[in-house]
Amino acid sequence: SRQLLANIGGAEARQALSKAVADDENVNIRQAAAEALGKVGGEEARDAIATALGDDKDSGVRVTAAKLLANIGGAEARQALLKALADDEAREVRMAAAEALGKVGGEEAHDAIATAL
Repeated sequence: SRQLLANIGGAEARQALSKAVADDENVNIRQAAAEALGKVGGEEARDAIATALGDDKDSGVRVTAAKLLANIGGAEARQALLKALADDEAREVRMAAAEALGKVGGEEAHDAIATAL
């Protein structure tokens, strides 16, 4: 059903997927919803994925969110990735954020990666 929502797109799909990313108890649902949002795109999708990167209790979901933000790009994605690189407790999330920042680019991103290393 998440894949179907991603294929349909539209505001209702983004809203349902954003809610699933934020609220679903099942880690697999949150991860699948984040991936579907990455395909749907848009501001709401980016914001939900950035929130998952900062707030999800599962490091796997946060890694997925970092990778998705690399594809989305933009200043908001960069800020979420910079915060994850600096603050996330999980090494794999920090590594994913560093890799994503390398793709997103920008002087601030390169400085943060150099500092983290």
